[in-house]
Amino acid sequence: MIDHVLSWAAVDEPRFELVEVTLHLGTLTARGTMLAGGVDPYRVDYHFDSGPAYITKRLVVTASARGWTRQIRIGRDADGTWSIRRMADPPDAAIVVSPETLRDVRDCDVRFAPLFNTMPVLRARLHMGPGGVDAPSALVTLPDLSLLRLEQDYRHAALVTGGAVVSQRCGPRAADITFGDDGFVTHYPGVARRVGPTPPPALAAEPRLGVGGSGFLGPPR
Repeated sequence: MIDHVLSWAAVDEPRFELVEVTLHLGTLTARGTMLAGGVDPYRVDYHFDSGPAYITKRLVVTASARGWTRQIRIGRDADGTWSIRRMADPPDAAIVVSPETLRDVRDCDVRFAPLFNTMPVLRARLHMGPGGVDAPSALVTLPDLSLLRLEQDYRHAALVTGGAVVSQRCGPRAADITFGDDGFVTHYPGVARRVGPTPPPALAAEPRLGVGGSGFLGPPR
């Protein structure tokens, strides 16, 4: 049974994402599609499954455009062992970290996809009140589907009407991300804003522009 149908539109470029999400007893399953326009348009489809406490269990991402197709399959066992398999047609030279470098990582991330900010926020209930969590992630970049380790953390900043602002940091970069009271992003400055029947919560002040997490634009993404 699908609990949520969420959609986000990029702030300043032709990119749109639609995701079907199911929440059940501390687990989350999602199927999403992203369409990116511009000079080199491409399509991304992903399927994500978490285990208890919204910890990554499985992520499959497929990206395609005229002349190429790529797919990466990522898995995490209950003991923290990661498995990685990547395919590309035609073959390419993407960067893929070794599973050993992800041993202490519990989350995954897909560039530009606001959904993946939700798991650490739900786990620590940062959309409901004070707290913080370190959340390094296995980051899938787009459209090349490289896999990198991303150091990041989340801290509750403020409650707002209908949700909360959560500060996210990736090294020197920071973003104030607005979440609804359902735990899903409503506004990620410079990356995407939720669209559809559910209005974003009112902000006490416009969050500072940042590039972290799913919208991290600088190296290494």
